Amino acid sequence: MDTHSPTPPAARFHLNDAVRLLEYHGDVPSGSVGRVLGSFPRPTEITWVVSFVEAKVCVLELHADEIVFVDDFRAAA
Repeated sequence: MDTHSPTPPAARFHLNDAVRLLEYHGDVPSGSVGRVLGSFPRPTEITWVVSFVEAKVCVLELHADEIVFVDDFRAAA
């Protein structure tokens, strides 16, 4: 049976994962480290809510290509 609904994308990041921002986004500079607070499933992808604590707290909704695991940062650079 074909329901014609897209297959939900697999989760890449999980709650409390440490991630690094690859490029400047709003007030948050590239290279900032944050923690994943949750995710939003979208029809074709998942976006992640990430909290960054620098001079102030900032929460962003980001796509998978905007963040990497902290350990993966050098490989992506």
